[in-house]
Amino acid sequence: MASDKIPGAKVVLSGREFIIPPITLGMLRGGLAEKLRAHDKMLEDGNGGLDLLFLREEIVIAALRRNYPTDELPDADLAALLDMRNTHEAWLAAVGISGFSPGEAEPAAAGASSQSTPS
Repeated sequence: MASDKIPGAKVVLSGREFIIPPITLGMLRGGLAEKLRAHDKMLEDGNGGLDLLFLREEIVIAALRRNYPTDELPDADLAALLDMRNTHEAWLAAVGISGFSPGEAEPAAAGASSQSTPS
């Protein structure tokens, strides 16, 4: 991929390398924080399955959009790159590069506990 991308975590989706940049504060204010909270609530309640997978897909795609705008890679094409095998890896990359631990709707503060769910 081109070097003009925002730095982030490299992932391979359907044989192509992508760079997932961090989620921005504006994205969090614009609704992504609520999606992350909904994700964590689903985990806490034991409601995994496809709904959780689809929510992760939305969050991963939102992060990827910073480097791969719709005119470069349409939504349907980007969604088609995520599959049952690579979605989890992409999810971990998206939340990790953004300062979150999996299952944590708020980013970890410097020096804070690294446990994956809030206590």
